[in-house]
Amino acid sequence: MEEPDHRNRGVRDRDVAWDERAADEILALPKGLQMKILARDPGMKRIDFKLKLPKGYILHRHTHKSWHVAVLTKGQARIAGGKDLRAGDVVFGWDKPHGPYEFLEESEVFAVMMAEGTQPVWDKDEFLRQGTKWKGEPAAGEKETGRYRVIYDRDLEWDEVAPTKVLTQPKGGGAKIYISDPALNLIVLRRKFPKGYVEPEHIHKSWHSSLVMKGRQCVSGMERFPGDYGFGWDQPHGPFECPDGCEVFAVMVGGGTEHVWDEDKHLSYQAKFKAETVEGKKAVARGDAARKRALEKKKGQ
Repeated sequence: MEEPDHRNRGVRDRDVAWDERAADEILALPKGLQMKILARDPGMKRIDFKLKLPKGYILHRHTHKSWHVAVLTKGQARIAGGKDLRAGDVVFGWDKPHGPYEFLEESEVFAVMMAEGTQPVWDKDEFLRQGTKWKGEPAAGEKETGRYRVIYDRDLEWDEVAPTKVLTQPKGGGAKIYISDPALNLIVLRRKFPKGYVEPEHIHKSWHSSLVMKGRQCVSGMERFPGDYGFGWDQPHGPFECPDGCEVFAVMVGGGTEHVWDEDKHLSYQAKFKAETVEGKKAVARGDAARKRALEKKKGQ
């Protein structure tokens, strides 16, 4: 088996074309899907990708050989039983039947799948026979378990303690923890960074796949916008600047969510990217000044 790829990487959404053939070959679902493969690591048996689903597309009741995490990034979908998924809602699926899902408008999904077997297991004959009868039925997998669950973004409040307590990052902003599963060493979250925030250069024991959901995230001369992807692990990555604030969705798997970073190096850092808003420019200046004061105070102790 190939060794896992630990390299940090970023992928701009605009640099990857939608590919209908990839969706057919990798997922083997009814026609109509388009796919962007963002990362594929045979050593980890992992694939990260985006799906575009046309209005009216029905994703039939199915299972997987491996678990996956998916977040709806655009559009709206309905699950059997009348549940509605909106942008930001998260689904965890595995070997418990889940679905069907009907996409009420053109939609996009970002997914991380542990690729022991990427093709969903579904009954084509049942799909053709059933049509839309499922709309009046209870949801398959409605009783959520560790093998299937739906987390509605609108049901969670921003936790201002989680960034320091769970991620050991500098104070600022908040986080929504969608899933925390010790058995899988899995954390799924959405991180909200305030204007002017600088996330230090860091490493962590867990690997993460992430997607910018709102705003602009800047690193190493690269600006990431909604839909842009990043992967990081135990090699230093960052600093990440959010001059005008941003929100990032992340799936973390492994030995720990704690970010390991050098405080002196972080306090010495001066922002390199310019904010586009008046509030952002003020926040960047305040952040630079606060870090400088903190470093001087630390040296004077």
